[in-house]
Amino acid sequence: MIEEKETLILDDFEVGSQIVEEEPSYSMLVSIENFPQEQQLFWNSIYVEPVIKNNFVVVRMNFAENRDQITKFGEIHPIESIPSLYYFAPNSNHTVTKVWNNYPQPKTFKSFFNMEANTKNASDASKPGNAPVSHINEAISVIKENQNTFVRLSIQYKDQTIKEQFNKSAKLQELFNLVNTKFGPNHQITIFPNNNLVPNDPNMTFEEAGLFPSAKLVIKDNGEQNFQTTFDLPQYSIPPANDQSELLAANERGDFIDIVPQPTKCCSVSGLFIKIFSFFDPWTEFEEKEDFFEVKACNN
Repeated sequence: MIEEKETLILDDFEVGSQIVEEEPSYSMLVSIENFPQEQQLFWNSIYVEPVIKNNFVVVRMNFAENRDQITKFGEIHPIESIPSLYYFAPNSNHTVTKVWNNYPQPKTFKSFFNMEANTKNASDASKPGNAPVSHINEAISVIKENQNTFVRLSIQYKDQTIKEQFNKSAKLQELFNLVNTKFGPNHQITIFPNNNLVPNDPNMTFEEAGLFPSAKLVIKDNGEQNFQTTFDLPQYSIPPANDQSELLAANERGDFIDIVPQPTKCCSVSGLFIKIFSFFDPWTEFEEKEDFFEVKACNN
């Protein structure tokens, strides 16, 4: 039994899920980050720490250290941006209550949980007995059933990307017909990132072809050897050391400053930029690539 009034900081979603199953009164926050300590200013904020200090499980995962865990998480809960934050309310049965694509401001974060607490108190006061949960459970069952039935594909051809959903028992002929209709005949269909060809068997099911539950497909013209995909992680600049004081001051004011994309692809103060490629969930246009860190001088 976990001691009450304890906040747990973890880096494994499965462990966090097990804890909230054993202690359903706990709330869980799952943070998806690019690299370790990326959002440390947020977590240290004077507005955030008081919110999570009691009965919270905080799972912080980053692509440098938790690739497998993030992949498994993305198969269940679509990831639309990095960094992002997922909130699972107590007794939520692993259903996401709130998603922040890109981190919220610390004050916004605190206000959300203040409103959440007020809403819960008002709801409890207006209901003399336990609320029926049959409809909620039915909805969750439908979601799980759909996840176990359909194949979700993200398909890229040159600068075009489409998303399609098929029954896992459907035949590959449906995929071939779609590609011929959308992009014309005489193409190769490869599975990203290993470039393996989709089996050329129209009677094979999507599940038998290894495309269940989701996959990223790249369509190539016959004879095309190299193909540059367009699903890259945006460029991010790292705040120089002499800007840390301003970041800390902003944190005290509750004005959280996030690392933002730099169109110039370089940091004018430090003369460096870092290009980071990570792998993501295929359905959400996240893909797998080797980590690649490139450092270049900048004349700015």
